[in-house]
Amino acid sequence: TVEAVGVASERAKALGARRVVPLAVSIASHSPLMEVARARFAPALRQADLCAPRLPVIGNRHARPLCSVEELVVELEEQLTSPVRWTASMEYVVERGVSTLIEVGPKDVLTGLLRRIAPAATSIPCGTIDGVRQAAHYLRQEAG
Repeated sequence: TVEAVGVASERAKALGARRVVPLAVSIASHSPLMEVARARFAPALRQADLCAPRLPVIGNRHARPLCSVEELVVELEEQLTSPVRWTASMEYVVERGVSTLIEVGPKDVLTGLLRRIAPAATSIPCGTIDGVRQAAHYLRQEAG
């Protein structure tokens, strides 16, 4: 609840946190509060017709490549209720030479986070039709 976040924020400050920034989110992503969603999501995920990735997929839960369908399923399920390692995931790809990332989603929150983690990297958010066009153009250029 908003009240509980307020209490936790004050406690964090009392324990020495320099700054507390409440996030404007509609769900308790990556926390045990998502267990109900996980219980409903897991069976659907396991019934989905997935195939092993042909390109590297870096999971945010463990910040490592996922190579099999089972690894993808476990990672997607776990990240609903567990903390993710976004910074470590981005550092992993940038250290391996990735310089352009495409954010798929309705907003550009991750693009903003990436700027702080890897300022030299480029991120293309696809939350608008212009972003989708830019990403498609980039991908066509890369494909040759």
